[in-house]
Amino acid sequence: MLPTLVNIFALASSLFLVVFLGVFLGTAQAGSDTYEPIYSIRQNGMGGVYVFHPKDASSFLQNPAYSCMTKGINWTLFDLNGAVNGLQVYSDVKSTSSLSGLSSFSSWYGKKIWFGLGGNSTMTLPCFGFSVYNASILTLLTHNPAFPNVEVTYLTDTGFSLGGGIPIGPNFSLGLAGKKVTRKGGTQNIGTSSLTTINNTTLLEQFANQGDGFGMDLGFVYRNESAAGNPTVSASWRDVGSTAFIKSAGADAPERQKDNLVLGVSSSGEVPLLGYGLGLEYRHITESDMQIGKKIHLGLEVSLAFIDLRAGFYQGYTSYGAGLDFWFIHFDAAYYTVERGAYAGQTADQRVQLGLSFELGFDPDFKLTDSGGKKRKLKQRR
Repeated sequence: MLPTLVNIFALASSLFLVVFLGVFLGTAQAGSDTYEPIYSIRQNGMGGVYVFHPKDASSFLQNPAYSCMTKGINWTLFDLNGAVNGLQVYSDVKSTSSLSGLSSFSSWYGKKIWFGLGGNSTMTLPCFGFSVYNASILTLLTHNPAFPNVEVTYLTDTGFSLGGGIPIGPNFSLGLAGKKVTRKGGTQNIGTSSLTTINNTTLLEQFANQGDGFGMDLGFVYRNESAAGNPTVSASWRDVGSTAFIKSAGADAPERQKDNLVLGVSSSGEVPLLGYGLGLEYRHITESDMQIGKKIHLGLEVSLAFIDLRAGFYQGYTSYGAGLDFWFIHFDAAYYTVERGAYAGQTADQRVQLGLSFELGFDPDFKLTDSGGKKRKLKQRR
């Protein structure tokens, strides 16, 4: 009984410390559409929630403390994805494959067009991990047909992260990762005089700002694999205190990356014929100006043989996802909605995301396994 009480006290104390530091030392302010560079298709299909699996290398990017919970050596050689905000954008983009003055934007007024591309290669060993990654977004929003102007945001991050965890008991670990990120781009409002002469080349010239930033991620994980459902509680503080960039090109340094304090609870396991994972996350705890409905994420995954089915609630909206698992190669898709307004339900931005990944795993004896950690009978994947 006493060890159980000690574990509960240690868990509560650690979570309180992480949340206290984030709320009172965090400097981020809420924005209408928060930029979050590292989120997988699997998460987005599950309402934005991450559910840990001990053979998932990408867990290191979510929380460096997970590196002490992984088994063997795991390597995501590549995880590539692309996204667009809704199928209705296709016709608008098709009609403006190149930019040539004001007429190019006639079908865009009042619509926000959003594109995203990303990828990473990540490896984890017991209590150690590293990753290289890229995340890019492009958004266009055209205002005021009488005096047209286009708000354009272009950001691309190329980063390297290195770190690991420290076990502080059979079920607890702390994590720390340092990273260097090169960010290029920013947000520009392009007015009428520029729009009359704009083309693809002059548009790119508006986003020459570039900078290098050094940041830090902290994490805490409690996971009890001896209990039914593998109950897991995690706290991850990404970009502690925000990550600033030192100008390396252009007129100004890119805007800093806001910090993101995330508290999550999850459960995963197997029942006859099925694998499952479910969880709840409370994100952006430091952003006091963000409405609470935009911070809550809830998700579920059900797995059978080589198929994953996912659903969840992402900032108050329903999300859906699916995955096909062909041993080491995985295809994933997600349909989710991001809230661009001040509160959930105000300005929905529907997005479709597709991706391809290739993953390898090795057991402690360096024998090759699949991403589920052993030869699959039914479903052993993350």
